[in-house]
Amino acid sequence: MKIFAYHQIFFRLVSLGLGAVFVVACKVVPPANALGEALSKLEAEVPESWSAGATGAAGVDCHWVERFGDAGLVAAVAEALASNPDLQGALARLEIARENARLAGVPLNPTMNSSLNGSRRKQNFIGFPIERPAAGNDAGDDGGGAFTNTSNTFGVSLDVSWEIDLWGRLRAAASAAVGEVQAAGAELRGAYASLAAQVAKAWFALAEARMQLALAEETVVSYRETEQVIRDRFKTGGDDGGASGAQLRLALSDIAVAKASVAAQKEIVARVQRQLEALLGRYPKGALQGAASLPDSPAFPPSGLPSELLTRRPDVQAAERRFAAQKQRIREAKLAAFPSFSLTGKLGTSTEDLSDILDSDFGVWSLAGWACAAGADRGAAAS
Repeated sequence: MKIFAYHQIFFRLVSLGLGAVFVVACKVVPPANALGEALSKLEAEVPESWSAGATGAAGVDCHWVERFGDAGLVAAVAEALASNPDLQGALARLEIARENARLAGVPLNPTMNSSLNGSRRKQNFIGFPIERPAAGNDAGDDGGGAFTNTSNTFGVSLDVSWEIDLWGRLRAAASAAVGEVQAAGAELRGAYASLAAQVAKAWFALAEARMQLALAEETVVSYRETEQVIRDRFKTGGDDGGASGAQLRLALSDIAVAKASVAAQKEIVARVQRQLEALLGRYPKGALQGAASLPDSPAFPPSGLPSELLTRRPDVQAAERRFAAQKQRIREAKLAAFPSFSLTGKLGTSTEDLSDILDSDFGVWSLAGWACAAGADRGAAAS
């Protein structure tokens, strides 16, 4: 049985004619760096040596928290990065951007569909001038009545369609989608850095609040000792002109003020505990203890750092990528005014006998090219 022998010539001719165009049309690259152009639009002065190397492209330092030497802080930041709801939302937005980029690249590639179909049809010809034979057939048909026709159709086909990106409109759309993925990635890195900073700030605020609470409690104890000394002297009944009584009242007032300060500090500790627990993705019940004291400060950054370090900021990188992506969107919109060209091809068989469905003698094929401009379609086909 011959299996589509002559159809191989068809595919070779198509592949030779469109091979070079296919390779060029399917290539997608991210949008070029547009930081200089963006700043020039803002009439900013940009140094001639402005550039972003590998270090700058890496973004912020993800290990700066470890420089405090606080294992509890490092663990808290790690828990927040794994469980914070806002960060999970940023991750979801990045995944959405990635899927959109994959979908944007689909039109650059040919689409192929295969199908296998079969049908049986019976048709009655009422009033047909030719009379139906009176003799019955092997199935026991007595003849007479309307003239009928029963037919079977079986087929298998492979359909290929491809829009030739002659002007680069589809590549511009795919490039813009890649730029949006890069922007979402930069925003995610910024969310990581911001969340780590918020956790560190809350961690230090909790340590400070606990130290302030301990100091307030020590103050209450000191005032009570002073009040006891003054009370003992007041009880001796020495002739001091009422000075002991006034000092006792002042000592009692100091104790009351110190107790109020303790209550206020306890409220601050509970509030900061709940804030930190919310950042960590926990239920804010105020059970997190945190550190009992502040860690030593790491070394300060040296002076004279280059301004190029600004390019390491994730928000700057995200803004640049979105600006570059919008340029590609504008280019895509302008190129949409040009005519588009598409190729469609079909190869298969069509027969009334299922056993001949793979026989090339019953093969059918078609090749068509379409041009569309300003809502009008013009086509040419060969079969």
